[in-house]
Amino acid sequence: MILRALGSSPAAIHWGAQIYSLGTLAVVFALGRRLFSPLAGLAAAAFAALLGADHSLLANAANTETFMILPLAGALLATLVAVERDAARWALAAGALSMAAVLFKQVAVTNLVFCALWIVRSARRKGALASAFAAGGALALLPVLAYFALAGAWDAFLDATVGHNLRYSSRVGLAEYPGLFWFSFRKILGSFWPIGILALIGAARRGGDVGGTSRPADGGGAGEGGAPRPDAVAIVGAWGLFAFLGVAMGGYFREHYFLQMAPAVALLAGRGVEALPAPSRWRPSGRKVALWAAAAAIALTILASPWYYLRRGPEEKCRRIYGDNPFPESLLVGRYLAERTRPEDTIFVFGSEPQILAYAGRRSASRYIFVYPLMGPFEDARARQGVVLEDLEQNRPRYIVTVFVPNSFLFSETTHTEVFRGIEGLLASSYRVVAATPYRWVSPHPFIAGETLLGIWNATPMTFGGPTWASMVIWERAEA
Repeated sequence: MILRALGSSPAAIHWGAQIYSLGTLAVVFALGRRLFSPLAGLAAAAFAALLGADHSLLANAANTETFMILPLAGALLATLVAVERDAARWALAAGALSMAAVLFKQVAVTNLVFCALWIVRSARRKGALASAFAAGGALALLPVLAYFALAGAWDAFLDATVGHNLRYSSRVGLAEYPGLFWFSFRKILGSFWPIGILALIGAARRGGDVGGTSRPADGGGAGEGGAPRPDAVAIVGAWGLFAFLGVAMGGYFREHYFLQMAPAVALLAGRGVEALPAPSRWRPSGRKVALWAAAAAIALTILASPWYYLRRGPEEKCRRIYGDNPFPESLLVGRYLAERTRPEDTIFVFGSEPQILAYAGRRSASRYIFVYPLMGPFEDARARQGVVLEDLEQNRPRYIVTVFVPNSFLFSETTHTEVFRGIEGLLASSYRVVAATPYRWVSPHPFIAGETLLGIWNATPMTFGGPTWASMVIWERAEA
């Protein structure tokens, strides 16, 4: 919807993600208000906004987690309402939202399990609400399954969403989990320690007298002026623990994976700010302390990264966050290909830079829009490489983009080389070099073509095996 309504430029995608994320903030506020108080909900929404935008979680990008956490948080809200009101329609909504989160990213299944368990544990009509929850999940999932089946892509769908992911997530041994966790988490902690401290304070404050009145008799949330429900911290803490299980799935602990925990951490931190002690003259709510504490936590996080929040342009920030990954250059390559191809033409990116396909608005000549499944220590990697070579032979892409950034491949000691030899042979026999994006320390020009390129190319031709002077090279089919 974002791509169709706003376009595929980075600005359009970011604006679309920000507008979408307003829904996440609204749901986090609603959860904080229901479980704790309106003040806690407001602080939690502010913390969620910061967590959802900070570079330490790679939240500067519109990752799948950015879209996953809205239905994930909405599912918890619907689950709580379903149990409190004994309402099957809310359980149906909870199931649909839980499955929608899973459709964004499969690791949300851990939070789906939490919502299902909470209904089974707490609902009065356990069977009815559990059945409604399952029906809601089926209503969200079945149309997707039917679409891929009718499109003749059932096997590819299962391979891409279940089969390969299970093999990928089993590569890391359990003994490596702690080290990989700390490698990523220590960088996150460097930015978010103020919010983390507030979350610990909130987690330690069970029940409480904030607000000064009893909980509504109808079993609803705290509401305006009401005290937090006694089990609120336990609910959010358990929900956050299930989210952490999703983060840990596979043992990679990449920074953006931690976004799955952001709503739970934000809620506990929101509870933490209102649980801070306040002078007696500020009672009963201690709102000034809470508001100043929330503002200070946000300010400290921003001031920890002034290069990101307060100055510098997008390209410089991109370089600092992603190093030599060719994200700025991808825009130039996408425009170049869009201007020189017809909509029916295909291209192939030999690397893991599928953003080029989006910028160019062209289809890939192979379903492998990134090559990680071809490179890892998987028993079927060689067969997948053969499929790619067959795709290229059959579809004859108008252009091939070869990427020379190691992160675009993630080689291992068991990586097979057949696909490299096959593509080198194809390029030598049927394609010619037309453009390249040199590394910034090689040339001040981000994109070179024509005689300038040919002069450099003839002097220092590029191979897949050695050091290179360009991050990407564009090849055109010679007969074209």
